[in-house]
Amino acid sequence: MDVLVVAESITAVEATALKAAAKTAILDAMAPAYDRILGWLHADRDRVSDTATGAWALPDGAAFYTYRLQRMTTLPLTAEAIHQTGLEEVARIQAEMKAIQASVGFEGSLQDFFTHLRTSDEFYFENTVQGREGYLQLARDFIKGIEAKLPDYFGILPKGPLEVRRVEAFREQA
Repeated sequence: MDVLVVAESITAVEATALKAAAKTAILDAMAPAYDRILGWLHADRDRVSDTATGAWALPDGAAFYTYRLQRMTTLPLTAEAIHQTGLEEVARIQAEMKAIQASVGFEGSLQDFFTHLRTSDEFYFENTVQGREGYLQLARDFIKGIEAKLPDYFGILPKGPLEVRRVEAFREQA
């Protein structure tokens, strides 16, 4: 408010009155509301169970959980085996990414490399007609490569083609 006084938008007396009104509003209205929220949060925290619960806590819960895993994955694996596979896959992918990072000569952590990939202009098409068309052509080329391999994995293929096209100009800014 002192800036407004210096700019002569308000007087020093008006600034003092506004500061007093703001202080009153904060102390009389906002502070009690925050106190109520904090009280609720503390009470809610006190009602939280000390032990985690899940399907395993039900009668025959472990068997039910194993059944659901096998039903959803269609594999006869335990939760521990699935978890271990996940850890191994993360380690494998990270090793591949570190190898790529080294092959391009990037110095820094893997996280820094990911940030570089996300933010560096060299990995994006220009926001021009030519850039958009370049992106669309790359997408079309990927689709052609994928479509050539679909019969190897699927017995029934889509009847219609997959089409990638530019968003209409009037929708681009939406």
